[in-house]
Amino acid sequence: CPVFVVPDTATYRGIENTALTLQYKHGEVELIESAAAMARKFGSHLHCLHVDVYDSEKIKTKKEEYEHAYAKAPGVSFHTHYELDTEKGILDYMKEHHMDVIVMGMEHRNLFREFFSQSLAKRIAYHSEIPILALHTTEKV
Repeated sequence: CPVFVVPDTATYRGIENTALTLQYKHGEVELIESAAAMARKFGSHLHCLHVDVYDSEKIKTKKEEYEHAYAKAPGVSFHTHYELDTEKGILDYMKEHHMDVIVMGMEHRNLFREFFSQSLAKRIAYHSEIPILALHTTEKV
């Protein structure tokens, strides 16, 4: 069951831009599919975001695979934001690109507990001014 966290500072203005955080690890295709389906329901563009210090060959290859797989999917794009601090990179991208909601993947085990025990997700939840949707994954991401 998904967990939807809405900060008390959030102001609803529609959902035109949805961000999905990716690590380019095994098991994220299902997460992309779920987020893309949700974005389509709202008529939202899905920004699949990876934050890193640099593009390793492995990351470049995985990003290219996803871009090729979703080339014909309307409203889905893949982005890399360069930042030493992952939390700061995610939050900066959210502001710079006017995201309306952020989707993050969590392991299926007790999703609510997992969401709040993950240090990155927890920091994002505390510092984000936009809603966060945590979706469970069947694989570890």
